[in-house]
Amino acid sequence: MLPQRLSRAGTGAALLAGCLSVVAWLWLLTYFKPGWIADEQRHFLVILSLSRGEELPPGFLPMLPTFHLIASHAACVFGRSLLTVRVFSAVCFLVGLVLVAATCRRQGEAFCAGRVLLFAWNPLLLPYAGLAYTEMATVAALLAAAYLHERGRPRWSGLALALACLLRQSSVIWVAFFALRELQRLRAQTDATACAEHIAGTNQNLIALLRGATSRLCVHMAVLLVAGMVLVLNPSFTRGLVHANRIGLNPAQFYLFGLVLALCWAPVWISRLRLAEVGAKLRQGWFCALVLAGIGIAELAYANPHPWNADLNYMRNRLLVWLSLSRAGRLAVGGLLALLGLALAEFWRAQPRRAELALVGLFAMLYVVPHYLVDPRYYIVPAVMVNLCASYREAELRRLAAWYLLLSAAVCSYILLCGGPDGGVP
Repeated sequence: MLPQRLSRAGTGAALLAGCLSVVAWLWLLTYFKPGWIADEQRHFLVILSLSRGEELPPGFLPMLPTFHLIASHAACVFGRSLLTVRVFSAVCFLVGLVLVAATCRRQGEAFCAGRVLLFAWNPLLLPYAGLAYTEMATVAALLAAAYLHERGRPRWSGLALALACLLRQSSVIWVAFFALRELQRLRAQTDATACAEHIAGTNQNLIALLRGATSRLCVHMAVLLVAGMVLVLNPSFTRGLVHANRIGLNPAQFYLFGLVLALCWAPVWISRLRLAEVGAKLRQGWFCALVLAGIGIAELAYANPHPWNADLNYMRNRLLVWLSLSRAGRLAVGGLLALLGLALAEFWRAQPRRAELALVGLFAMLYVVPHYLVDPRYYIVPAVMVNLCASYREAELRRLAAWYLLLSAAVCSYILLCGGPDGGVP
């Protein structure tokens, strides 16, 4: 009982730390940056129009106005101000924080407090927790789906996923992910039942599996069907700004995604790199040639085609433009990402739930790749889902949480110094 009480106390302390962190960030934003920052202007103007019952200009939003409609009701009650929308976003973050704790407890996670801190201080997540963006509401909906999935409530999980898709269309990728996980669980239950009842033959198992899938995944299938129809009718998957928000492959996306991964998980992958026996592997001619070929192909294929990624008011775009001009920089980044890949392979081999983590990683890539615009905001959901699934040593969790806090402080400071209507976010 004592270890359990200590675990709960640690989780409670982590939740309190997360709450204080977002409150402090919201206060700093309110005091130093009361005006809108970057895309806050577009979101706030839409919320303001909806709260007044006005029609939206055509093509003004690249997404369904679900977040804006919900936030407009809050604005009608608490005041039509940017602060109200920022507080609403912070509340969504806190909901996600509680859901992470509940999901970890449901999974029987030994270091639940560390998991909560990884979410609370995530440098991709915390800076947007106090801004009027759609990310926090989407993350909260996806975490609700994850928690309900762990509870064995697939229909309710499907409804939470439907809400996530209404908030951000790209969330449809995670509908397929949770549907596949539910099928895996259902197949295991069907096989166990067949074994216990001595049912012979695969036809009965297949019929039972199909019957269970139809019942449990009806909401998931409906969401995927509607999303497929929308994609056929509107290949851009957006309501407006089609030229800038269409689905497309952008080679620069892989570079920035890899660099963000290398930065955010530095305490983990650097320590795991020592176990990867890099020197011995590179002494193998075929392996060294494969790595060099991959770096060379990535360097030759590099491009930064999206017009918005040339705006130097955003930190990420300065890096992307520099990579466009520097071949040595591209080669150096390619070498860094090769080392990162070796370390992540070693990390994956040590995981107790390797199949599940591989599935999360696959869907994380499927989520990131179709985004034509290069933006670290698109890495928030993959980072949250991976941290929810990956197993860390206790010492790794401590180091990673401290590193996250340091990075979050740096990103938030940058926003306070440089944020404005024209940009100033990473």
